[in-house]
Amino acid sequence: MTDQILQFEALKNDLVLLEEVLEQEFVVLKNQDMDSFDALHARKEAIIARISGVNFDACMAILKDDNVSMEIKSSWSSVEELGSHCRKLQKRNEVLIDKKLSVVTEALNALRYPHGDSPQNFYSPKGKLT
Repeated sequence: MTDQILQFEALKNDLVLLEEVLEQEFVVLKNQDMDSFDALHARKEAIIARISGVNFDACMAILKDDNVSMEIKSSWSSVEELGSHCRKLQKRNEVLIDKKLSVVTEALNALRYPHGDSPQNFYSPKGKLT
């Protein structure tokens, strides 16, 4: 059972790292610092890849065992709480991204001709309007 505790603790550590990255991501999104966002995104993907590699069916089987210790159940409980918190942070960041995207889309729409019927103006290789 010690291996299971170590697995749960490793998962918990990854979720703590993910939580930190999500908090940092929110700050850089608010500040529109896209270079930092890209770096955080790469870290987030690596953490999520490790979390995705966890065999959750095996974890559930361990927890259903009548002989499982309270220490393991407690460890798993903290994993579930962290996972739920990370899910909320991710959703918060998604909402912020959607709002920022909406503002950009509205700005682009304001620059278009009325009703989207702008003339198709293109330049030829000679620089003449076609």
